[in-house]
Amino acid sequence: MFQKKEIQLHLWPWSVGEPKETIEVRQKQKKITFPFYGSPVISALTETKLFLPSRYEGFISLGPKYRTAEGEYRLYEAPHGVLADKKNENSGAIIHSLSIRGTIFFEAKGAIGQKGVDGDENIGENLKSVVLGWSQFFDDMLERAEQGWHKQNKIPWSSVLKFLETVRDQNKSPRMALIIRIAQEMRRKLPQTVTSLRKILVRERRLMSVDRISETDNCCLLWYIRQSGNTIAEKAGYRQELLGVSRRESFDTQENRVVKDFLYRCIIEAARYIKTEILPNPVYENSDRAIQVKTFKNICTVLKREPLFEKISMPVPGASPNYVLQNDYRYREIWKWYQKLLKREEEEDKYWDWQTRGWADVCRFLICAALWELTQRKKNFKGKFVFKELLRSALHIFQEQRAGSKISPDSMPGPIVILKVQGIKKRPVALIEVVHSDYANRHPYTRHLGRTGGHLYLVLRPVEGSGVSPRIIIVWGVHTAGSFQVPSWKEMSTSASQAIKRHEIIIGDSYPDFPRLSGIVVASDLQAKDADVYSPSPETLPIIQVPADYRYWEDAVIFLQVVFEELLEKMV
Repeated sequence: MFQKKEIQLHLWPWSVGEPKETIEVRQKQKKITFPFYGSPVISALTETKLFLPSRYEGFISLGPKYRTAEGEYRLYEAPHGVLADKKNENSGAIIHSLSIRGTIFFEAKGAIGQKGVDGDENIGENLKSVVLGWSQFFDDMLERAEQGWHKQNKIPWSSVLKFLETVRDQNKSPRMALIIRIAQEMRRKLPQTVTSLRKILVRERRLMSVDRISETDNCCLLWYIRQSGNTIAEKAGYRQELLGVSRRESFDTQENRVVKDFLYRCIIEAARYIKTEILPNPVYENSDRAIQVKTFKNICTVLKREPLFEKISMPVPGASPNYVLQNDYRYREIWKWYQKLLKREEEEDKYWDWQTRGWADVCRFLICAALWELTQRKKNFKGKFVFKELLRSALHIFQEQRAGSKISPDSMPGPIVILKVQGIKKRPVALIEVVHSDYANRHPYTRHLGRTGGHLYLVLRPVEGSGVSPRIIIVWGVHTAGSFQVPSWKEMSTSASQAIKRHEIIIGDSYPDFPRLSGIVVASDLQAKDADVYSPSPETLPIIQVPADYRYWEDAVIFLQVVFEELLEKMV
C-alpha cells in the first residue's frame, strides 16, 4: 500500500476530493476500469511523470499546483486516445513515480474509439470527423488571417465574429476539409501533369551487340580486359556481345513517385469524406462540395490506372524534396498539397489523442468571443450596465496544434470594466479578468485554484466603493461527445455544484478572505445542432450544451452571453 495517494483518476475535471468520483491507482495494478464521461483528469504528486506509450509524449498539466495534507499535487488531462482505443497496445500510460515504474492500461467504459462502439464504426467516424473539423476550423481562420487580414497568426476578435457568421452560412453544405481545397485547386492541373510526366534517361551498363556499342567507361574497359581472347571478336564470344553503356527512358523519379502516392492518398481521403460527410446526410448529395469531391475522386482513380505508374515505385518516407519538386511549377503545386496531406495524417493521430484539450480550447474560444461581443453593445442588463474592454486583444492561433491546443493562452480578452448606467453617467463598479488555466499560477486568486480543474477563470474584482463582492467563475469544458453513456444534465449539474461548495470550503480554510466561487459547464454534443442551457435550480450550476459541429457555434456564443448576463446580474 502507498503511504501517499500518488496517482488518482477523477471522472470529472472538478472531482478532486470526491471519493465517489475518484479511483486510486495502486502499486502493481495493471488495469483500471472506470466509467468514461468525456473529460477525466489525473491528479499526481509533482514528482510523478506520465507519458503516452506510442510517442513517449508527456501528459499535459491542467492549472497550477495545489497542496493537500499528503503533499503537492498537479492535475493532468487524460488523452482520449489512450482511454478509448482498448485493443490498441498503446492504450495506456507510462508512469514514473515514487512507487510505480511501468505501464497502466485503462478500460474506459463508454468511450467512443476510432473503430466506433460495438462494431458500429459510424459513431467513431462521425466523432473523428467532428474533432478534425475543430482543427480545420482554426486552420481556415488562420489562413484567412494570413491572406485577407494580414495579421499573420493574430486575428482581431471583430474579424473572428464575422468568420463565425460565414461558417454559419455554410450549414447547407458539408463541412470544409482539406480534400475539398485540393479538389478545387488540382482537378484540372493534375490530369495535365500526369499526361506529361517528367522522364529521365537512365545510364546503365549491359551486354550489347558489338555493332551497337556507342559509349563505354572505365568499368566496361576493365570487364573487357578480363575477357579471354586476343581480338574483339574473340572477347565478344559466340554471341558477339560486349559490355557497354546504354541509356533508357524511365519515369521512376522522386517527383513521379510523389505524384503516384498523392493520387493514392487523395482517393482514400475523398472516399472517407464521402462516407462520413455526404452519405449520412442525403441533403448534401447535390451540394457543390459533394460534387467536387466525387468528381475529383473519379479523376484520381482514372489517372492512377495509367500503365506508367506500374513501373513507378512508392516514395521513401521522410525523403527531402529534389530540385524538380521545389522548382518545377507543375510538381511544386502537387508537393505543396502532398505535404499538407501527410501533415494532416500525423496531426489526425495527435488531435484524436488530445481531443479533450481541443474541446477545452473550443470552450475558451466561444466564451472569449461572447465576452468580447458584450463589449460591443451599447447597453446590457436591461440598460443598467455597459461593458468596456480596457486593452485591445486579438485571437492568437498556433500554426501547428500543441497536444490538441490551437489557441495561445495570451489570446484572452480583457480586462473588461463593468460600468453602471445612472442617468447620463456611467460609473465603473467591477472589473472582469479572463485567466487561462496555463496562466492561472500568475494571478493572485487563480493560483490557489489548481484543485478545481478549471479550464478558464473569470475573475470579478470590485472597484473600491462599489459595494460589489469579489467572485470567481470557473469554466469547465467537458467533452461529453466522446462518450455514449453520459449521465443526465441534472446529475452533471449537481456534481459540479457540490464540487464548487467543497472546493470553496477547502480553499477558504487556508485563505479566509478568498472570493466566492461559481461555475459554468460547457458540454459538447455530437448530434445537437442547436445550443441549449440547462439550469435545474438557482442553486445549481448551469450546463451549456454546445454542438460539437463547428458550423453551429455562432448560436452557442449567443447562449453564453445570456448565461453571463444572468450570472453577472446576480453578482453586480
